[in-house]
Amino acid sequence: MRQTVAELSARCAELPASLRDPFVAPEEVADAVVEFVRDERLAGRVMVCRDGEPRRLLPTEAG
Repeated sequence: MRQTVAELSARCAELPASLRDPFVAPEEVADAVVEFVRDERLAGRVMVCRDGEPRRLLPTEAG
């Protein structure tokens, strides 16, 4: 992703919305992965990790 950002920036191209936000630190992603591995109840769930915000699970269809 960093290479894509650098290439687009070098061409003065506008970054897509998904690349405008700050990158999440690798340690934060690793912590989320460990949480999923340790808790079987999270199987099949989706977690959102955004820089500067607490991690959150997306709601399931059942609520």
